[in-house]
Amino acid sequence: MRTPNIGLYLSFLAEKKLTLQRFYGQSWLYVLIQCAIIAAVWCCAEILVELLHLPLSSGVLGMFLMLILLMSGAIKVSWVRLGAKFVLGELVLMFIPLMMSILQYKGLFVSKGWQLMLTIILSTAMVMLSSALTFIMVRRLQRRLYRYHIHKAHLNLKNNDNV
Repeated sequence: MRTPNIGLYLSFLAEKKLTLQRFYGQSWLYVLIQCAIIAAVWCCAEILVELLHLPLSSGVLGMFLMLILLMSGAIKVSWVRLGAKFVLGELVLMFIPLMMSILQYKGLFVSKGWQLMLTIILSTAMVMLSSALTFIMVRRLQRRLYRYHIHKAHLNLKNNDNV
């Protein structure tokens, strides 16, 4: 049996920590604090949903609440940027409880699985299509604005040359 090289493993961990610190540019404490801010907004949304009996997910309400707080300046983007990057980077871990739930309710998945799969496939296709169309429309608008500003600058140059 091969003995593990502890020194190599520790150097790998130290290198990984340095890489993560370079990526985030801050220590892990900042990332944890920013994740706590995001979690606090989500908890406030959860409390609002419970108190007001809203037919809305606390995640959706939390997203809108965070948007309002960011747009109003109550929370600065720099306060949550690293935490949001971290959470998005580890998003795959959020699907593990989903898979465990599927295994727990195997009977439901077997009886209604085709409906669930159809819903998942259609909703994924709709999200992808709407994202692509939004990107295309925004890109066209950017090109149109760029051409307008270039044309306007070109006309200003001609007018200055004629004077």
